[in-house]
Amino acid sequence: MPHNLSGSMPDIASTGKMWFARYLPADVRGVFEPTAEAVQETLRLMAEDYTGLEGAGSCQSTFYNLGDGRLVKTGHRTSMEEAYAMVFVRAHTKIPVPQVFMVFQHAGLVHIVMELVKGTALREAVYYDADGVPTAGDGMVTNAQLQSIMLQLRGIVEELRDLGRRFAPTRPTLGSLTGGRYTNTYFLEDLPSARFEPGADFHAYWLKRVQPFKNMDGEAYEHLKRLARESALHPSRADAPRLTHGDLAPRNIIIEDGKIVAIVDWETFGWYPEFWEDMGIHNEVMPGRVREAIERVFGKMTDVTRTYIMLLSALRKG
Repeated sequence: MPHNLSGSMPDIASTGKMWFARYLPADVRGVFEPTAEAVQETLRLMAEDYTGLEGAGSCQSTFYNLGDGRLVKTGHRTSMEEAYAMVFVRAHTKIPVPQVFMVFQHAGLVHIVMELVKGTALREAVYYDADGVPTAGDGMVTNAQLQSIMLQLRGIVEELRDLGRRFAPTRPTLGSLTGGRYTNTYFLEDLPSARFEPGADFHAYWLKRVQPFKNMDGEAYEHLKRLARESALHPSRADAPRLTHGDLAPRNIIIEDGKIVAIVDWETFGWYPEFWEDMGIHNEVMPGRVREAIERVFGKMTDVTRTYIMLLSALRKG
């Protein structure tokens, strides 16, 4: 019998709140409503046969290697939205997204059982050699491979934006894929309570968030104030929502032999202003050769990108 799952795809789809539900694969019910036997077997493997892996960076998730080519991701930040995003993107693009085999809730936590992709996060690949030893050299990726990886990444960004054009909602707003608020760790613990109207509404939210820390970078704060005013008076194309991953930092880009083999951590997927993905790509501190490869393909940081990076840094320090 099916394992009852609070928030399963069929229930949410029936409410009409998830505009993309009709575009998911026909066999999605098996993913989001696994049998009780399949769930119990997964829990048994997690308890007895797993190799525990800690979540990296701001992920705040726990990973279990089941030893059979599958990985379980769970934790307080693991969400149904991430599973929906992975299934949706994998079904409609050529972007390398790990396959989702099943999703269930246990002990109050969402568990996503997905494909375990062989590879190394780009962040680790530039700092360590193949034996896991820190190195001042090229690590596991050459400069030529870095250039190729950035070109591949640009193709992924463009494919996601095309996906947004093909499956555009009737009323574009800024927020998660599923029609709700963002679930993005850039917002830290104070996640927004609702979606945003494009433009000034988004900037105004961040203006309020960083106001207590404005003295840490007064110039960036004043620039954000100007952005909010200008967006309110003259909304621009850059304010329009773009469908994108939301955090294409090197830690979420898995590579193997100079190729991107997986993009992970899809809980951030949603509709963002045009500059947001650019900020994620530029934001993580990386060696000079990585920054140079990013700039050759994506260009230098724009003023709005730099402003948000500086203010988010002040917010984290505060």
